[in-house]
Amino acid sequence: MAWPYFSTLRTRLIVLVLLAVAPVVGLMLYSGAEQHRKALAEAETNSTNLAMELTAIQKTQIEKMRQTLITLSQSPQVQQLDAVNSSAIFTKLLKQSEGFSILLACDVSGDVFASAITPDRPINSSDRPWFQRAIETRDFVIGEFQLSRITGKAQINAAYPVIDDEGQVKGVVSAALDLVWLNNHWAARNLPQGATCNVVDRKGMVLARYPDPEGLVGTSISASPIFRTILSEGQGATDGSAPGGMPCVVGFAPLAFGSESIYVYVTTPREVAFAKAHHELLLNLGLSVIVFVLTLFATWLVGERFILRQVNSLLELTKEVAGGNLASRGNVSYTVGELGQLAHSFDKMIESLQYREGLRQQAQDQMLQMNEHLENILENSPDGIGIVDTRGKFVKLNRMAAEQ
Repeated sequence: MAWPYFSTLRTRLIVLVLLAVAPVVGLMLYSGAEQHRKALAEAETNSTNLAMELTAIQKTQIEKMRQTLITLSQSPQVQQLDAVNSSAIFTKLLKQSEGFSILLACDVSGDVFASAITPDRPINSSDRPWFQRAIETRDFVIGEFQLSRITGKAQINAAYPVIDDEGQVKGVVSAALDLVWLNNHWAARNLPQGATCNVVDRKGMVLARYPDPEGLVGTSISASPIFRTILSEGQGATDGSAPGGMPCVVGFAPLAFGSESIYVYVTTPREVAFAKAHHELLLNLGLSVIVFVLTLFATWLVGERFILRQVNSLLELTKEVAGGNLASRGNVSYTVGELGQLAHSFDKMIESLQYREGLRQQAQDQMLQMNEHLENILENSPDGIGIVDTRGKFVKLNRMAAEQ
């Protein structure tokens, strides 16, 4: 049984347009999904590339710190544990070294004997991880996030052992990375809106972060899925959640020196990464809706003007003919195509019916005349009742035939 909603020609035309437009809408949605996928891949690539760029910058800075510490560890003043001259060298070098917040030297027991910034009290660094690992590994090490006992500021220390000619460790020289300088350097990178730059050590401690409205510097992210992915893959990209639960795209890269490894990762909000793709998708969908509405409107007008009007005219014609009005003709041009041909056929059919009706009416009139003439003859005939009865039957049959 046909649905009543699809019984009208106008509805069927609209359904036909919908079926024609549906593949276009489907293709547009597929294109939007592809744009979304490409936007994700592009965001991951951009985040990874940015992390690698920042890693290269920091690697250059840390390499500068390493070379400086190696040179200082081999200087005669430091080798002799000369506090005054070593401090003078450190003070002069700190003013010339961009990105350093402090330079100092400790003896083998951890007591600070020289510093670019004179402490207000004796300082012992034997409990600092960077001091302990420098003594243990006899190599360049990068420490953890900490507050300086000299400046009171947050810093990341790098250290190198002071080894004499006999191979004995006599102390440790240390330099601290200026986090303010690092943040200012990151700020000049013109990061994407909402993006953050982060440095974490191998334990998940946040060493540096820009911007850091949540105050995450000095906290641990070791339990986060992002950090576990960073440790397992080393370099690449992943999806994650920024502080506060905002979905983001994460690109990360390692910064390694010997046994020391820290990681740089960049987070970009997904809504920022997909902003362009979403804008294009909404624009295309908006244009599709406009085109769809205009198409429906055009279908309505064209269907009304060139199809429904002619069909309704032919329908009215059939009703008039069915009512016995054979003088009616269709109000449809014969040049309209198939509907014009149908109208022409209708008119020819009506003309044929009108002609046959005329012949039938003419025959009926002649028969009635003949019946009247026959009745006159029979009434004046001298024959008997049989002739009258026969005449009656004949007349009756003729009348019945004429009335058909």
